[in-house]
Amino acid sequence: MSWGWGVKSCSLNCLAEGYNFYTERAPAVVDGTPCRDDSLDVCVNGECKHVGCDRILGSDVREDRCRICGGDGSGCEVIEGVFNDSLPEGGYEEVVRIPKGSVFIHIQELNVSLNYLVLKGKGDLYFINGKLTIDTPRRFDIAGTTFHYRRPADEPETLEALGPTNITLIVMVLVREENPGINYRFNPPINRNTLSGYVWQYAPWSRCSALCAGGAQIQQVVCKKQADHSVVYNHFCDKRGKPKDKKRACNSEPCAPSWYVGNWSECSRSCNGGLRTREVLCKRKISPTEEKVLDDIACTTPRPPH
Repeated sequence: MSWGWGVKSCSLNCLAEGYNFYTERAPAVVDGTPCRDDSLDVCVNGECKHVGCDRILGSDVREDRCRICGGDGSGCEVIEGVFNDSLPEGGYEEVVRIPKGSVFIHIQELNVSLNYLVLKGKGDLYFINGKLTIDTPRRFDIAGTTFHYRRPADEPETLEALGPTNITLIVMVLVREENPGINYRFNPPINRNTLSGYVWQYAPWSRCSALCAGGAQIQQVVCKKQADHSVVYNHFCDKRGKPKDKKRACNSEPCAPSWYVGNWSECSRSCNGGLRTREVLCKRKISPTEEKVLDDIACTTPRPPH
């Protein structure tokens, strides 16, 4: 059994500092040496021998999808999806929450982009690419497991871990350009919500509150019956595990110039013909709190009488 670069996994090899080749110093390492990381297999007489999850040499007992040795896979569920929301540039956006106890975690961008995957805990605790600082791709010991963070020049960015995690983790993305989509897959333990047949889920994003000059969208958390995915009253779900609603900005571009028409004034005379006037201005709304007065020519529709 050998590694990808042609070095036998159970021979003793050395890499000289500053060089890119290995030299074999001995045909076999000490018996019982792990063949490779993230594996129970061990070296015996210079050969890699399979070890079952029960730590017995040659055993065929394997971990199930929940990482339970010899289990039947019933202790967890598979969560998989694609986060492809269109996102505003320049900030952090939440992708998905990975519950405590999750295993076989795989997060990957669908295409190469200038965005960065981010991993954080609760509050302001960032583990990878937090606080606008970009980390070098490497291994990170986080939440009781090891995360492998990879960012090849010509391949999509990935975050992977075997788990189980000992805290809830939040996957986010630092947005620098259009989101190409982020695939996520992990196996969380089945909790009381799932056993009761009801689970918290995010509803679709609401419509933007404004057509231009800065509105907001809300993504509410609703309680759903798992049997038919119907929305039910919140009391069916566990209140302690309810995620927070999400909010994001939308339609931030300025509005088109339009006429602002004030109220008519009081009549200038009580009888025998008077005048009432009102203010008519060409304005452009820039943000929810800012408007600019423009020359009348900027408004394309006919000017209302004043």
